[in-house]
Amino acid sequence: MESSSEESTELSKKQDNTKDSNGDVGNKKTKVKFTVTPVAETYHDAHDELPCDETTILQFENELKGQVPDTSDTLTHNSITALLSSKFRDIQRRLKQYGIEAPKFRKRLVSKWESLNYDICENVLYIKNRDQYRSKRWVTFGWLSKWMIMLGIGLLTALLAAAIHGIVEEIAHIKFKYLSDYFDQCAKDDCLYLPVFMWMGMNLVITCLASILVTFLQQKAAGSGLLSFKCFVAKSGGVVLSILGGLFCGKEGPMAHSGGIIAAGLGKGRIRFCKGKGISLYDGFRNDHEIRDFVAGGAAAGVSAAFGAPVGGTLFSLEEAASFWNQDLTWRVFFGAMVSTFATNFLLGAFHGHATELSAPGLVRFNVFDNDLKFDLIEIPVFVVMAVVGGLLGASFVVLNYKLTVFRQRFIRKKWLKVIEAGVVAMVSALLAFILMVGVDDCTATKPFGNTTVTARMHCKPGQHHGLSNLFLNTPEGCLKALLHDPYESHSAASLAVFTVVLYFLSVWTYGLSVSSGVFIPSLATGAAWGRLVGMGVVDMLPGLTHLSGDFGKYALIGAASQIGGNLRTTISLTVIIVECTGDISFGLPIMIVLMISKWVGDFITTGLYDMNIEVMGIPIIPFEAPPLVDDIRARFVFPDFQLRFVLFIFVEFVTFVQISS
Repeated sequence: MESSSEESTELSKKQDNTKDSNGDVGNKKTKVKFTVTPVAETYHDAHDELPCDETTILQFENELKGQVPDTSDTLTHNSITALLSSKFRDIQRRLKQYGIEAPKFRKRLVSKWESLNYDICENVLYIKNRDQYRSKRWVTFGWLSKWMIMLGIGLLTALLAAAIHGIVEEIAHIKFKYLSDYFDQCAKDDCLYLPVFMWMGMNLVITCLASILVTFLQQKAAGSGLLSFKCFVAKSGGVVLSILGGLFCGKEGPMAHSGGIIAAGLGKGRIRFCKGKGISLYDGFRNDHEIRDFVAGGAAAGVSAAFGAPVGGTLFSLEEAASFWNQDLTWRVFFGAMVSTFATNFLLGAFHGHATELSAPGLVRFNVFDNDLKFDLIEIPVFVVMAVVGGLLGASFVVLNYKLTVFRQRFIRKKWLKVIEAGVVAMVSALLAFILMVGVDDCTATKPFGNTTVTARMHCKPGQHHGLSNLFLNTPEGCLKALLHDPYESHSAASLAVFTVVLYFLSVWTYGLSVSSGVFIPSLATGAAWGRLVGMGVVDMLPGLTHLSGDFGKYALIGAASQIGGNLRTTISLTVIIVECTGDISFGLPIMIVLMISKWVGDFITTGLYDMNIEVMGIPIIPFEAPPLVDDIRARFVFPDFQLRFVLFIFVEFVTFVQISS
């Protein structure tokens, strides 16, 4: 190729003279010129960071040279573009075929995300500090300190869990009791519009406060959840306000995040209130290697305090929270989880007036079923079908929430809009609950499970109450327990069907708001609602089978497991958590089966809810396993911004020349 500036100028002048009447040179003879620096500089100017080095660019150019003829041959500009476009389309087709196509909407991976190192960084400061403490006494002290810090993590996490539970239960009882009495009074006086406006107003004010905490104080506390005191306040205070504000969410996910914040603070021995300011208690273990392990223990302690499941909390940390694990860490994490469970049990017992009984090991307990959770082998196919339904519903949940998340990131960007959206969801939740309580005939004289002081009579006859009022005028945990344990006659099939649909879409809308909330309880309650509906159908069609195999409430439990498995796609930890919550190991096999099948069905359609959010946020997390059939796919082909980079190659790499006939 000719490369001198004089020749290029001369050719350019001749190119201008050979243009047609329209000024188009698309059909003129062209040659290809490959360069490196302009591409790197152009991409750097457009993105402020270069995802590939010159070696990668040269490899790409060599591939193009293998498909484009040498300088002795000539091609039209259109033919070159068509050739390269065909290559790009082939890459897209292969990526889609292999199931590793990059998401259509995904933030570019940015440098603000940073992980904790796996190993200790042996810099000058570390070596200097290590040399000062080289003795057997200090080694023993360091080993003992790790266990003491894990003990403190478990105790403080339990204290936080008990405080959140006590505040929510007391204030929620006052709120719902007042609304229940107001509804009953207005049902007689024909003024039902007054309590519903009161309900919507209360939800609006409380939920807006919860959203303000997250949006303006610490945005990293949104959802289920940096490790700072501000984030801790926003997370723990926000989840209380979210539940009291009428949002159908749980406090289990935020408890895992709060446990991680407590662990990071205790491990470092420093509490950071704001940027550059804080309290330093002791030197602690201020390196990534130790802090990462403590945070894993804090997440396990949070889950254990929420469900009263120390083994499940440990497995949750292994399956979802930790990216590095060893045998010594297993013992310490399990120790912290067990301490958290025991301390929560003691504190909740003291809150209910029987501290020595230790009968409330977690914030969420499925309680003991009236009949043992037995099952017949004939019921296994029914459970499998329910698992498939749970996987399909979970996949649709992920897709709908993905679309909603994209909409929020594009149009609800201002902080005040996020607060308004949270308030609107809270008001709509109250309005839909009122419409169902008025429009659905669910009157029953059957005594509901648990707390019977908060049930509205509505338009029912004396001695009856409205079944749906026991679900809506209750905390999310209370609603879940009612669905699992209410007698057969407590709810009609029509009311359960409508409740399932409304709760499903409210859960989709609620997850992702700028509030502190969790998705465990909404998923379990939604699955329990349609699972209870399936159980009622089995009771009606196969009464003999149900009589032999136990209480129909087990179908609500299977539905709950199927739904949460389809949403979250975790298997081992969820199986153990549900078994520990029910206290019946004999039902572990069907729970494991439905969780595995719902995960497989959901994975066939979409990724899990957590993985979807990771992709949308652009967090650079590499999965444990690579997709199948990708051994010949290069990394640059799966970059989310690959198409833009490919276009830059086309426009920067080619210089048009006009061939001069002799």
